[in-house]
Parts: sequence; C-alpha cells; structure tokens
Amino acid sequence: MAETGLQAIDCNMTYNSRRPKKGRSKTAARKQVRRLTKRASASLPAVLLDREGVINRRIRNGYVTTWKRFAFLPGAMRAIRQLSTRGYRVLVVSNQAGVGKGLMSLQTLEEITRRFLSQVERAGGSISRVYYCTHRAEDDCICRKPKPGLLLNAQAEFHFDPARTFMVGDTESDITAATRAGCKAILVSKSRKAIWHAWAHKPVTVVPDILTAVAYIFAQSGGSRK
Repeated sequence: MAETGLQAIDCNMTYNSRRPKKGRSKTAARKQVRRLTKRASASLPAVLLDREGVINRRIRNGYVTTWKRFAFLPGAMRAIRQLSTRGYRVLVVSNQAGVGKGLMSLQTLEEITRRFLSQVERAGGSISRVYYCTHRAEDDCICRKPKPGLLLNAQAEFHFDPARTFMVGDTESDITAATRAGCKAILVSKSRKAIWHAWAHKPVTVVPDILTAVAYIFAQSGGSRK
C-alpha cells in the first residue's frame, strides 16, 4: 500500500527546519543547497492539490465538518488515479480553519482524511501526504495560504523541483501560494467572469475541473514523467 499521511502543522516548526542552522558557515549552507537540488532532480515529479473545490465540493461559507458532508467532485478520483499511474507524487495542501474556529476537532479532521484517502486508494489512486493548516486567518501564520508555508514544507520533505511542479487550486490564495513557492498555478473555475485578471499573481491556465487540469499537466510534460 502506498505511504499516506496527515500533517496538521505548526508552521513555525516546518519548513524552517531545513534552513541552515544558525552559526553554520556559508560553505556548509551552499553544500546543503546542492544536496537538496540533487535530491530534487532525482525525486518523483509532484502535483500539489487543494482539497475543497478541487477534490471535494466546497461548502459555501462553511466547512466540511463531518464525513457525511464530504463529497468527491466528479472526476476527482479518476484524475488522482491518472496522476498516480503516470508516476506523479500527489500531495494535498489545504487550509482547514474549521479546527481553529472550534467547528470541528482535529480528530474529526483526521477521520475525514483517513476516509477520503481510503476511497482514493480503492479507486486506484495514491496521495503521498496531506498537509493542513488549521489556523484562523487572524492567526497570521506562515502555513496558511496565501502564504507558501504548506507548499515549502512539502518541498522540504519530498525534494521536488518547484519550477516543474503544478499546484491546482480554486481560489486566489491557492494561486498566490503556488507562485510564492515557485510553482506553476492552475486555477479551477467555471465562472464566466475572469476575476483572476485583477489578481496580483496569475494562473498559467484556467480549467473547469481537476480532470482538465491533469490533462493540461500531461500535455505540458509530454504525457509522462519527466
């Protein structure tokens, strides 16, 4: 069975952990950068996915606080299976402020996650890791999108090359986080209004659903792993 995991993280402990330690020489720091770069060139290509609005239905002005409220979007499991069978590492990066607001417990979020990962695996797909930020917007933490902490934490763990990595999301915060992390952002939107034209950071393309996003990723990479 593929490795799966859940991390509801304290951003102050995550991606900073792979920065050079205080007092290390510049030479040591350069060696660490070279090691991470070498690992990135040898690692599996990755695709980062937001959860709500990409994998499951977004609840307007609310949160998925129970498994009964979790509903896969059409084509989502098929898209993840396609990525998995083509050799991509699938990683989920998602804000889940419902925990920070006291609308659900961390244990409930973990249970929802275990169940949706199980459903994905039964459908032939694989998600290597799920990264959550459970803080509220007013907590101003570096793991909450649009800040790039979750994405940088994923990069530190799996050593993918951000410049070759796509992030699929459905909000401006997803696009901003991806751009700040050096990734290529794909916006999922069925809106006829091109509201993203006013955003500071623009997606590389806009698609109606995750299946179309995956088709775009394959087309950009020649249909196989790089």
